Amino acid sequence: MKYLTYILILATTLVMVASCGKDEEIGPYQFSTDIDMQEFMESHDWALMALSFDNSGVDWDIGDNNMLLWIDPEYQGGELDPNDTFSLSINGIDIHFNQEHWDDYGWVYFDHVVLPIASKVDVLFKRNNSVIFDKKVKLSAFPKITSFPGVPNWNDDLILKWSLSRDSHVQMVYADTYSADEHNSVYHYTNPSARSYAVPVNVLFMFHMTSYGMSLMELCFTEYNSAFVVSMTVAGKRIPIDREDETPTSGNLIDRLLKKAWNYSPQPNPLY
Repeated sequence: MKYLTYILILATTLVMVASCGKDEEIGPYQFSTDIDMQEFMESHDWALMALSFDNSGVDWDIGDNNMLLWIDPEYQGGELDPNDTFSLSINGIDIHFNQEHWDDYGWVYFDHVVLPIASKVDVLFKRNNSVIFDKKVKLSAFPKITSFPGVPNWNDDLILKWSLSRDSHVQMVYADTYSADEHNSVYHYTNPSARSYAVPVNVLFMFHMTSYGMSLMELCFTEYNSAFVVSMTVAGKRIPIDREDETPTSGNLIDRLLKKAWNYSPQPNPLY
């Protein structure tokens, strides 16, 4: 009887551990190379890229306790039909679909929404009224850069430090330098628990440098059937500050993902 009780307790414990792992979705998404992340992305029909910004990341006031969230779906399962219809809701709020972008360019494009800052949101995405994604999505926290070598000593490592309220599935650091006709860049997958990264000495140095910057990106993944949502948050510093960040080069889908994260500039919405 004691042996049976032990087996039942052990089985219950294993179920609880498995359920916790599934809910948190930590292990399977801690990619450390482009190849691993690319293979994961390309194994799905839909990639929904969710960019979020706090009040420091946009050019107008959304409130200190709010975030701007923009979800951009991309289809990888073949050709879409011009007669397709799409809908998206976030936390029960219906998001406006830009019909002109669809009619003119074939882009599945939705407006952004301003919501209270949260660690998770409910996302429902449909194509032709059929559910593509319906699940609570884990959002990346907003990184805050706490130390940036604004006057770099090129004889030493360049050390970037930041704070983050919770770990992401994937954390990447990107750094680059420019001269009039040259560009050096490096990006690195760091441990999700890391809060600093040192770019090795001489990796970025060039003569007659005109611009230099460092950026940090946080990624969290949530799967549903043949679709996934990747939540992205970004923080960066650049000298001079009037030059836009460029995008590192990698696989096709990762290229688009990184370009959206590093170069996306949301336009003010008169409703907010």
